[in-house]
Amino acid sequence: MTGPSFASLIAVNPLVRVGWGGTRRCCFKIGETGLCVKFYKPRDLYEKEHVKPSIRRDIDRRRFSERLNSGCQEVAAYERYRRLLPPEIFAHFPERCEKVFHPDYGWGVLETYYTNPDGTAIIPYEFEIARQTLRNRETIYHQARLLLEALAKAGAPFYEPGNFHTLIRPDGSIETKIVDFEPTSKTFFRPEAFIPAFRRIKLRRKAARYLAHIRARYGVTREAAAREVVGEEFASFARLGGNSSMNFHAVAKSGVEYFIKFAPRGVGEMTARLYASLRPSGIIPPLVKFEQRAEAVLVFGWAKGGVVEPWRYSRAQIAALCKAHAQLMAALADVPGELAYPAWKGADACAARLAPIHGDFHCRNFHFDRDRVVACFDFERLRMGLPVEDLLRVFVHAYERTRFWHLGRIAALKRNLRLCIELSGYDSSLWAAAIDAYLRHKEERRAAKAKCPAFAAVARSFRRLSCRWLKG
Repeated sequence: MTGPSFASLIAVNPLVRVGWGGTRRCCFKIGETGLCVKFYKPRDLYEKEHVKPSIRRDIDRRRFSERLNSGCQEVAAYERYRRLLPPEIFAHFPERCEKVFHPDYGWGVLETYYTNPDGTAIIPYEFEIARQTLRNRETIYHQARLLLEALAKAGAPFYEPGNFHTLIRPDGSIETKIVDFEPTSKTFFRPEAFIPAFRRIKLRRKAARYLAHIRARYGVTREAAAREVVGEEFASFARLGGNSSMNFHAVAKSGVEYFIKFAPRGVGEMTARLYASLRPSGIIPPLVKFEQRAEAVLVFGWAKGGVVEPWRYSRAQIAALCKAHAQLMAALADVPGELAYPAWKGADACAARLAPIHGDFHCRNFHFDRDRVVACFDFERLRMGLPVEDLLRVFVHAYERTRFWHLGRIAALKRNLRLCIELSGYDSSLWAAAIDAYLRHKEERRAAKAKCPAFAAVARSFRRLSCRWLKG
């Protein structure tokens, strides 16, 4: 906005101070125009607001300098965000952001002034989360977490997670807005200014510290959400060893044990629909409760048993695994096709034998009680495929996590795979088709990630090594 147009704007609409302000700047609302302007604090507020002498000198140095003024730097960063960020992420920033000049206050930044439906100004994220219920706190927390992840992934130079504000929409939903952002840090040497990888690391570290502070101070934890869904206090609540951070084992004070899974909203819905379509089975734990929150919460009955690593399987355990897989295939027989991902390329030759399969069948997703499989979990990767692909996945998963110098383990895995082929009852042509489909899928995934011919060559080498191991 040019100087004359801004002068005419504030001549008609008086400047009214709003908000709390920081140590250096304060915000003024421009009448009822839906705009506000941020300037460095006027000199007459130095004594009143106890501004330190060093900060006064810094303000006087920057107030009339377009290069040093943080408002001008914000506008430059805003234009950079516009080019850098996807539209759905950039929508969290102000709709309008321009630099303006005032003869008394110096350079400032003109922005959109957001208000709630009741006319009150939006307030900082942490103030809003403090007055909300646990369910709304979860929603606000996950909005901020996803936004910070997106900013870090894009490499945006954003260093102040505490500057998030919350806007309440007319329908009652809560939206996160960024109305103040620090485009540069205050350090003398700033490697993040020209190293995008360092910038991403720095933002992720800041975001992790800030989100940990929110979780600790306001109780936005998965244990609190699970306790509210189950409806009783827990004697213990622990993440399952070896599993992702989304899976927990809980023991209620009444003595009842639960397997509790957290999932993104869409995945949780799909899993609940999947469980409704399953045939009764002794190895799939029953879905006790399902609630759609910021994260979907699924509560299952718990089957006691330890997680057995695949290279320790005995003949009896492999036989039990094949038997459990047969039960699983029977339970999945009636699952609608729209709930399953498509089959891998390479399985088309056996299209008549395609069926819904687990898709992520390995040691961490089923539990043993001695030589008996008692439970199978995690159906998020359910897809159409050849039945033996699940059994193959058990051994491939272990092979990919075994160091190449552990020759004894690799040899044991090969023996166990041959034993599984023998005990499963499936013909060798089906196993050969499944192995070929897996290798082709892996090669395509690595080729898609390859940014140069060298990586493509590595992908081809992986296929040759895997071929030798699987077909040898």
